[in-house]
Amino acid sequence: MKLFFKVTLRDHLGKIPQEMKLAIQFFNSETKTWEKIDSEITGYQEGSYTFDYYIPSRIYGDQPTLRKVREVLQAGGMPMFRLVDANAKEQVHLLSKQGDYSMLEDAISYDFGNLFLLEREQIEGLDNPKVPSVLITTTKTTQDTTPEMEDLQKEVDELKEQLRQQEANTETNTTSAEQAEEIDFLNRRVSSLEAEKGVLEATITQQGQTINTQLGEINHYKNIEQQQLNTISTLKVEKQTLQDQLDLLSQETVEEEYIPKSVAANKLYTDVIDEIKIAKENTATSGFKLSNISINLKTVAEKDEGGLRFQVIDINNASAINGAAISDIKIDITEDETPIVNELIVPKLIGLTETAARNYLEKFSLRLDPVYQLIDTENSILSEGQAFKQSPEPGITTTPDTTITVIFAKNNQHLN
Repeated sequence: MKLFFKVTLRDHLGKIPQEMKLAIQFFNSETKTWEKIDSEITGYQEGSYTFDYYIPSRIYGDQPTLRKVREVLQAGGMPMFRLVDANAKEQVHLLSKQGDYSMLEDAISYDFGNLFLLEREQIEGLDNPKVPSVLITTTKTTQDTTPEMEDLQKEVDELKEQLRQQEANTETNTTSAEQAEEIDFLNRRVSSLEAEKGVLEATITQQGQTINTQLGEINHYKNIEQQQLNTISTLKVEKQTLQDQLDLLSQETVEEEYIPKSVAANKLYTDVIDEIKIAKENTATSGFKLSNISINLKTVAEKDEGGLRFQVIDINNASAINGAAISDIKIDITEDETPIVNELIVPKLIGLTETAARNYLEKFSLRLDPVYQLIDTENSILSEGQAFKQSPEPGITTTPDTTITVIFAKNNQHLN
């Protein structure tokens, strides 16, 4: 399965910022931490970034974050992601909501939408690991521009006053060429300052709107976190209620009549042999060896469609069983003196299923290591679960207990 990510970045004025190195983090709900995923950037154009994140059907090695993302998806949930600046010395993030996602064939498209960059000082809850924060890109805040506007306004007022005085003088005196030139200069200066004032006011207004939008996003995350905490508290109460009910039912359960567990006769014999093999291995260096062994068992015998079965009696509950139904079984065991085979020929396993290959190898005292490989079985001569490669190859000489690695076909339309 693949996850496709998309995001478009703009600065506080809506312009395209310089290309950045971004990373995507996944929120682990168990550890309550953000964990980086190994996503690959696949494209960048005019402030828009795209990423790919591949989730294989079989995960090898220690990859806890990858496994956790796949667990969330297999459970029917949608993982929570956020964007971070990969080059930031501190953990400074890009503000991002949960994002919109759409299901594709064997893939999920995840769109963060348009994200804007603000100043760190304008954001509340920046140190909260569950709330995405912002990247500092501008050097001027609203507070920085306010004194500059006041100075401009003061200069405009002074020039207007000078212009008014000049105009008053022209009513009583003949305007000279120098005065006309000075008045024209003052008029142009007033127009220029008025234009600068308009630009600053527009910039401050836009910055304020952007800050309000980002703060709204952060408050949204805070509300989600509180809802999650409330849900957890409710689930804890429900869990404790169910546990109390279970404890009460356990106390009221009436002790049932003891019925010994039955086992097939051949299974009983092989279990005894297996236990003797373990004892023989444990005493191999003790200086002693096991000789002829005789075991007497108290059982209840029965026969069904599967053959003869024995119910071995527990000594602590023997008094609860009718003595007339108890049978004595004596098992005598002697060591097999058949020479041990030291060399074997690896059999051909191509075309077999895992069960058939395992049963076949057990006859030769060999072990199976099954490996499944994704293959489009619909367009192949192979069937799902069919072996198509093995190592060692057939015909190779080997020894008992050797592990044979066999590769089986796995339909690539399904996750593991």
